Amino acid sequence: LTPMQRGTVGTANLNQLLQETLNPEGQGLRRGGFLFKSRDKVMQIKNNYDKEVFNGDIGVIDSVNMEDRELTVIFDDRAVTYDVSELDELVLAYAATIHKAQGAEYPVVVMPVLMNHFVMLQRNLIYTGITRAKKILVMVGTRKALGYAVRNLTVTDRNTMLKHRLRRVLPEDAAVPESPQETAVHITAGEKTSHEEWLKQDLTERLSRSKFRSRFQLTEGDRRYIAEKGMDAIKKHAAEIIRQRLSPAEPKNDGSQTPMRGAPKGHPVFIAQHATATCCRGCLYKWHGIPEGRELTEKEQEYIVDVLMKWIQRQVQAV
Repeated sequence: LTPMQRGTVGTANLNQLLQETLNPEGQGLRRGGFLFKSRDKVMQIKNNYDKEVFNGDIGVIDSVNMEDRELTVIFDDRAVTYDVSELDELVLAYAATIHKAQGAEYPVVVMPVLMNHFVMLQRNLIYTGITRAKKILVMVGTRKALGYAVRNLTVTDRNTMLKHRLRRVLPEDAAVPESPQETAVHITAGEKTSHEEWLKQDLTERLSRSKFRSRFQLTEGDRRYIAEKGMDAIKKHAAEIIRQRLSPAEPKNDGSQTPMRGAPKGHPVFIAQHATATCCRGCLYKWHGIPEGRELTEKEQEYIVDVLMKWIQRQVQAV
């Protein structure tokens, strides 16, 4: 895992060097600057709902057919075939950026930490890389670079609601310091209530009172897509979308990464996300009470998928 794509210890150069060392033999298909050969480790970089593979999925090339110009990748014991025109969806995965690894874990991680990528040497990024390793972490670099990263704080403020959480467990007469800039979250829905009280109200009722949320509906194209794929496949898609787009502590382009379009060019789950306020981390906190600034737990991801599937089920049954 490395902070950057470019440079001597960026993913592009490391992937080429590691491929030459670990898998030097054999013919392959060339596309987008990569040579894909049998036994190469690859990563899917785009969601492909037809093939049911998603951004960040890692597999191994099982075979390359030079005559038909196609190859087969094994993802978790499932074979997926790509023709040469679809290889833009794959990259070599001997090395990956720390950003791409958010939400994933590996038994062993080797992470270069050098001043070559000082622009990306930030405490939160290094922390993310370190915590990807389940058993062994090997850091290769200099003390100077590591020290620079540890001292480089790019995120200083966290809205944790800690004071309000402490009030739940402390005695009623315990003194709780007031913030110099006290800001309570209030929602107007007939009457003003605290955020905590508002969250206790039925989610469906709260969503129905929002003109923005209630305007989202599944189209005929969405319903046909769901009928063709089946609810089990849609649920799997939803789980992958949440894992890839929302589970990281700092999702890429958070707030704008969920398209407002359904099938065929988008996905019904995107519409469901906007309808249920699960489209970004800010909405997850405001509407569901799930804090920002940390990775989603498995239970939180399961909860979000359950909310999405209940909304989709109601939409399908309403016809």
